[in-house]
Parts: sequence; C-alpha cells; structure tokens
Amino acid sequence: TMNDFVVPLLRLGGVSTLQSAWSLQYSALTSDWHVFAALIWTGVVTTALTEYVENIALRSLKAAEATVILSTEPLWGAAFASVALGETMGWNTLVGAVFILTACLWSSIGPKKAQSL
Repeated sequence: TMNDFVVPLLRLGGVSTLQSAWSLQYSALTSDWHVFAALIWTGVVTTALTEYVENIALRSLKAAEATVILSTEPLWGAAFASVALGETMGWNTLVGAVFILTACLWSSIGPKKAQSL
C-alpha cells in the first residue's frame, strides 16, 4: 500500500533529511547541484527506499523471526564495520553481542527450553 512507502519516507528520509539540510544555509544547498543530489540520494534511495523494501520483506515473516532479524542489526553493522572499514572490536562489543544473541535465543526457543540447555 501507499503507507508502506510514505511512512518510511516521512519518518527517516524525507522530513528529517530536508529539515537538517534546510537548517544549513540556503545558499549552500542551491549553489552546487552536487549538494542537492546527495541530499536527495541520502533521503530517498538510501533511507526511504530501503525502509520500503524492508517493510515488504517483513510482511512474510512471523513476529519471532522479525524480532531476531531486527535485533541482530547492530551485530551486522559491527561485523560490516570490522570487515569493510577495519574497525576493531573491544570487549564491550563482545559482551553486547552475547547479550543480543542470548535474547534472540531466549525469544526463539522460549524460557523453558532455554533453561534446559
């Protein structure tokens, strides 16, 4: 539906990005078309479009599966930063990853089965 596209656009891409850009000098936005193109690319393609596709994909999942996927998003971000950007992970990252994975396991298999492990 149209709401699947409009809500992510307004929530992340359109309104917040345009407000941030508009708070900068108006002349900086209009003096170079690269600035405006980057603004549109960031707001529409990398934010709103990805939210729209994510909403479509999450329709076919059960709530428990969606919870696991969305809860592990910080882990994927840290892994990408480590591999692609050479970021180093500290102990706090490892502890956070263990907490996230434990919560996902607990959510997926239930408390009674988790206690028997």
